[in-house]
Amino acid sequence: MSASECKFYGFASLTLDLEGYIEFTNWSFSVFPDLQFTIEDMIAEGDKVTTPFTERGTQRGELMGAPASGKPFTLTGISISRFEHGKIGEVWGEFDRLGMLQQLGLIS
Repeated sequence: MSASECKFYGFASLTLDLEGYIEFTNWSFSVFPDLQFTIEDMIAEGDKVTTPFTERGTQRGELMGAPASGKPFTLTGISISRFEHGKIGEVWGEFDRLGMLQQLGLIS
């Protein structure tokens, strides 16, 4: 398995390959240039590692058609990575998108 075969689920509306995940990450930092992740824990069992995290940032770029608001957000999430032959084969991500959009004033 090569790194380019890794699949990412839950980070965007589609399943992403490594190139798509890099594009998503670059886009995220263009909207939230001060983005910070705090790993709260890591739990490994078998071929999977579960990582709960807290994410913080400030909207400095356009998001969902809305201009930069300068508002901060804090959200919690979790990722689960599956390893295959010593490399990450798949990653599932879940985070509180609704809470983030509410904090940014984009939805009520």
